[in-house]
Amino acid sequence: MLKIFKLPKILYKSIYDMVMHDGIEHAGYLSFLFMLTIFPFLVFFVAVVGFIGNESLGSFLVELIVNSHWAQFIDALKPRIVEITSNPPQSLLTIAIISAIWTASSIFEALRTILNRANRVSNTPAYILRRLVSIIEFIVMISVTICFLLILLILPYISDFIINLFGIPKSSMIAQIIDPKTGQAHFIIMLLFTFFIIAYIYHSLPNCKNKFIYAIPGTILTFIGWYGASIGFRYYLTHFPQVNLIYGSIAGIIIALLYFYICSIIFIVGAEFNYHMHNKKG
Repeated sequence: MLKIFKLPKILYKSIYDMVMHDGIEHAGYLSFLFMLTIFPFLVFFVAVVGFIGNESLGSFLVELIVNSHWAQFIDALKPRIVEITSNPPQSLLTIAIISAIWTASSIFEALRTILNRANRVSNTPAYILRRLVSIIEFIVMISVTICFLLILLILPYISDFIINLFGIPKSSMIAQIIDPKTGQAHFIIMLLFTFFIIAYIYHSLPNCKNKFIYAIPGTILTFIGWYGASIGFRYYLTHFPQVNLIYGSIAGIIIALLYFYICSIIFIVGAEFNYHMHNKKG
């Protein structure tokens, strides 16, 4: 049973435990790994979609990233992101690809370590086994992302088919939602996909067994926190130019790191929130 009346207390305890479990430091480590793994992830992703003969998926993924609501926070990374998709690796069996898999999978190991701390897990498998699992999880994530992008690519054809089949007027509310030109259908599907991925990470990565539904409260909190943080950080960058004044030419990289850092803190709070929501002593 959800502890609705205890939500403020649970949130306070979650923030407190995040700090006591070195969440501030872990968030810095996580933000660094996010920055470190973005490009290896894209290299391997583009190599895979090129191998299966659908290189357009790489360009489509970049388009989604560039047009996202948080794209302005990673302006410094966009040129390299576009360059990777424009010049994809020619083979999956290169040292660069193997290195990309190892580097990109590091983010899963970092997330598992943080989630184990939040879930009070002390006994963990051996390092080699954890790394192998992280690599498998990375490959699974690539596969899921490809399937998701394929769904988004065929969505316009499905929407047009439904509109024409049932003779739905273009001006109706239903048409405005499912018409791919409005972008609402894409946005809703991307929101649901992201929600599922975050909930799945909370559920599956830590070395403990919990029901999937236990991950929902923290996922909701994380979504709300990320939305509020994006608005607040955008306002800060617009009205307070301290970052540009202090860091000069590398301000774009620092802005991306700061944004990842803030999102990482919120993510860790969400993990602690899940624990306290379903812990008997919470």
